[in-house]
Amino acid sequence: MMNEQDKQGYRWGAVIAGVAVLVVVVWCVFAKWWMNRPADTSHVQYSYSASSKFDKAQLDAAGRTVTQSFSGFSGCTLNKVSYDEATANRMLEWGYDTEDHNRMFVATVYFTCDGSDPSLSKGAQSMSWYLRLNDDGKTWTEIDYGNG
Repeated sequence: MMNEQDKQGYRWGAVIAGVAVLVVVVWCVFAKWWMNRPADTSHVQYSYSASSKFDKAQLDAAGRTVTQSFSGFSGCTLNKVSYDEATANRMLEWGYDTEDHNRMFVATVYFTCDGSDPSLSKGAQSMSWYLRLNDDGKTWTEIDYGNG
């Protein structure tokens, strides 16, 4: 038989164990949310040069496609999507083997990350984003993105 002091110690031990389990569960839920939260795309700016390949609606649709794809970059804020046709054409001629250059959109995407994703550096950075205009002339397919 337990004496009163042992019963009280047992109760406190059960309370402490319950609190510890609760803290671990809350921490796991927070960590899962933290690692899987969408990127902040609420303040993105779009900048497009004059284009002989795409009209304004196509450029806007390309920008939205990049923004939607970027939303998976947890812990990052999308700052700007920039398209310069002369730069894009040089990039396509230099390092992208395709006959569809007139249907390719190459944007420079500027963003800032908080360092929570180990695959992305903390701070401001940029990368190139490649899209191809679909046959309907309105929608885009993501081809590639990255720093090289």
